[in-house]
Order: sequence, then structure tokens, then C-alpha cells
Amino acid sequence: MTEATVKRPRLLPPHYFALAVISMWVLHRLIPGPRLIRNHWNWFGLVPIILGGVLSAYSADLFDRVETGVIPFSDATTLVVRGPFRFSRNPMYLGMLIALVGISVLMATSSQWVVLPLFFGILDRLFVAREEVFLTERFGEPYGEYQRRVRRWL
Repeated sequence: MTEATVKRPRLLPPHYFALAVISMWVLHRLIPGPRLIRNHWNWFGLVPIILGGVLSAYSADLFDRVETGVIPFSDATTLVVRGPFRFSRNPMYLGMLIALVGISVLMATSSQWVVLPLFFGILDRLFVAREEVFLTERFGEPYGEYQRRVRRWL
């Protein structure tokens, strides 16, 4: 599964993130379900939105600094293991998921929460699992050691 043999998906994680946000908004507007969070407390959803955005952006910036591909299955020239990559092998995806949690808290109703496990499952199956094979082929034992030391998500 080298870069030349990997068929890059048309939709990338940021596209799935945008689709998740749109889906959450549609569910919230059309079938909101019970209100889970009282008025004014829902604004605490801004905290995970900001933290998730910072985590994703900082992690992507680390890739740019070492000039390795940030787009899934693009040219991976360096194994990044510093910063948030010391705690999670997928901090960009984790940041997106944290931001979606914040959006759900901000909306404060129950229906949009079903989107989170779907988003997680899509990223885990379409990207994370395939990227692990790709990175194992690319970096070999150093990546294997990194996998043993650092959790996939948290």
C-alpha cells in the first residue's frame, strides 16, 4: 500500500467534518429531541470547539514544519512523534471529534449526538486503519514502536 498504490479518497476528513456539522444542524433544526443542557450552559460548548480546532491546527502545523504530507496518503517523509503526537497517533482527527462534541453541547439538544459515533467510525475505518498500514510500510519498525507506545486516539 505504497503512496503509488493507495487510492486517495475523494472526500477527506475535513469534508466529513463539514458534512457532520451540516448533519448535526439539520437534525437539530428538524428533529431536535429533548433539550439536554439548560440555556446559557450550552455556551460552554465553545471551549471544546476552540480546543479541538487548536489541537487540529497545531498538529497540522507540525506536519508543515517538517515538510511532510498532511493530506491522508500523501508523501509521508517524516514520522511526527512530538507535540500532541506523543499522546495520540491521530490528534488532528481527535481535534475534529472534540470540536463536534462542543458543537453538540452548543446546540444543547439530543438528536445531533448520533452524528459523533458515525463520524468516529468513518474516520477510523476509512482513514486511520488504512493510514496505519500505509505508515507501517513507509516507516517500518519505528512506526511499529510508535504504535506500541502511543494510543490510536487517546
